[in-house]
This record gives sequence, C-alpha cells and structure tokens, in this order.
Amino acid sequence: MMNNSLNAVFNKEKNRFDLDVDYAVHRIYTREGCADHTHAYIELVYNSSGSALHFVNGIPHNMKKGDLLLIDRGSTHSLKPCSYVKYCNIMLRPSFLDKSLDDGDGLDAVLSMEEFRSFLSQIRKGQRLIHFGTEEQKKVEFLIYVTLEEQSDKHNSTAQMQRSALHMLLTMIFRKMSECTRFSVDNRLLEYLDTHFPEKLTAEMLANRCGYTKEHFSRKFKQYTGMNFCAYLNGLRLDRAKELLATTEKTVDEIIYESGFASRGEFFGKFRQKFGESPLQFRKSQKSVLY
Repeated sequence: MMNNSLNAVFNKEKNRFDLDVDYAVHRIYTREGCADHTHAYIELVYNSSGSALHFVNGIPHNMKKGDLLLIDRGSTHSLKPCSYVKYCNIMLRPSFLDKSLDDGDGLDAVLSMEEFRSFLSQIRKGQRLIHFGTEEQKKVEFLIYVTLEEQSDKHNSTAQMQRSALHMLLTMIFRKMSECTRFSVDNRLLEYLDTHFPEKLTAEMLANRCGYTKEHFSRKFKQYTGMNFCAYLNGLRLDRAKELLATTEKTVDEIIYESGFASRGEFFGKFRQKFGESPLQFRKSQKSVLY
C-alpha cells in the first residue's frame, strides 16, 4: 500500500504516472518556491537551467545547471528559486532500490541490487550535492528524457524502458559519488597536483572530477590549503622551474614547457613577482655561487 504523502504527489500527477509503480519522474519549470515538507520516498532533484537554493534539514545547497541533489526519505526540505528554474524530480520508493529479486536470479540482477544498496548508504553519509560536467549532463538529460517519454507511452514495454533508463541514471550518480569519495579536496588531491602540475589544469576540470561546482571546489580548496587554486598551482610550477634553472643546463623554453607555463611572458612575469628577479638573473646568480 502506498503511503499517504507519496500517494498525494502521485495523485497530483495521476494523468501522467501509474500509481502502481514505485518511482516517478516529472519536470518542473517555475520561479515559485515550496515550504518545508517531508515525504517517505527518496527524491533526486536535477537542475537543468537557472539556479535555486534548496534547504535539506536546515542546510542550504545552492544549485546551478548540472547539479543533482539527493534527498533521503524523512528529510525536511524546501526550495527557493533565484529566478526561473527548470529542474527534474525523480521520486523513488525504497523498494525500487532494495527490492527482492522476483524476476529471476541472474548475476546481473544480483549485482544491480548490491550496487543500489551501496548507493543508498552513500546518501546517508551526507554526500548530497554532486555536479555533472558538460558531457555528463548530456547523458543525464538524455536518460531523463527517455524516462519522461516512456511515462507518456502506453506501450507494453514502457515500465521496462523506464526502469532501464533509471537504473542507468542511478549508476551514473553512484559512480560520480564514488569519484567524490576517492578524490576530494585533501592530501590525495595535493598528491595528484604534485605529479600533474605541468599539465593543463583548471579549477573547473578538477571540480568536475571531484563532483563539485567550480565555486564549491574553489571554496573548499582555499579552506584546506589557505590559497586559491591558481596561486597554489603556479607555486608548484615556479618551484619546479627554479629547481631546473639551478640544477640543469636546459633552455628557458624547455623549462617553461616542463613546468607547465603557457608562455614566456607568463613565466617571466610570475617568476619575477615571486622571486624578485628574472629567471636568467636567478640562473646567473646560482652559477656564481657554484663557481
């Protein structure tokens, strides 16, 4: 028997949703907010355009395009759009994620059930907001589109298609959450930068890898290191360039390339700013010390 709170939501959309299923998806375009409320199903909110402030158990989450918020059942939450916002609500009863296998006992089905049990535990660890990069957004929005299209279709295979699309979407979300767990703003990220600083890196690229928005990543990075991302990265590159100038006979152009700077102008300017002299002056002073 469906609980009253979930039943109310499904009844509101009764022309679009089958009340016998344990999930539903709908798209909303609005500038109206909603007051604090709770329900007994898991809700995933994907923001496809605009921005909004979501509160979950009193904690604010600023959502922009490509953000997805996970709301566990029983959580108190509300919404305050900053302007017109377009988002998708994916509502899942717990039975969708942890359902007894009654359609066979194949290995794929068993693995799927175990994966979604892990997914459910990740939600309860407090990792609620994740961010999908541009290419990932295309996949997420395609899967949402497929689910919505199938919802309006009366074909015999509609339920199977919907579930398949949702399983794929949840797997993408679970993988992204796992990436965030493995690669957050801590010593592991700094170890990564120590090795990869000569490469073309941006705060946005690493934010996507961590599953954060660029703004959230930049804030967490500065909290952890005491420096903004660009200053930290340039510091690594300048220290490497300084070492190469002092200990090798490599040309300045070779050193620029190996330390990750984009141009001579950038390199010379930042080197002088940090060390008070040009790279050539520094190299000359080091040779005079040696001899």
